[in-house]
Amino acid sequence: MKKLVEGNKNGILPTNLDKVKEEGRTFQKEVRDRTLGFITAGLGLVVGLAWNDAIKALIEYLFPLDKDSIPAKFIYAVLLSVIVVVFSTYLVRLLQRRDQESLSPSPPRY
Repeated sequence: MKKLVEGNKNGILPTNLDKVKEEGRTFQKEVRDRTLGFITAGLGLVVGLAWNDAIKALIEYLFPLDKDSIPAKFIYAVLLSVIVVVFSTYLVRLLQRRDQESLSPSPPRY
């Protein structure tokens, strides 16, 4: 190990130790990013379940039907599916447009 460091006194060539440290930092960042993603997804699930209960209660309040009414549950599921598909399609297009704008060269400023 000492020979690797001695041969690199001017700091131009990376040593194996530098590579290991860099890979360790990269790995830590990936673990942090994934953990944050899992925590965010879990919180999103909790929020989604809360909204699900709120919407169900609103539907039962506005349209008092039998609680075990299968048609009402299917109407709710289809309506919610359509809303989620439209919203997610809008978000995907918005993000794609933003990515394309960030990749295109910006005009020079004078």
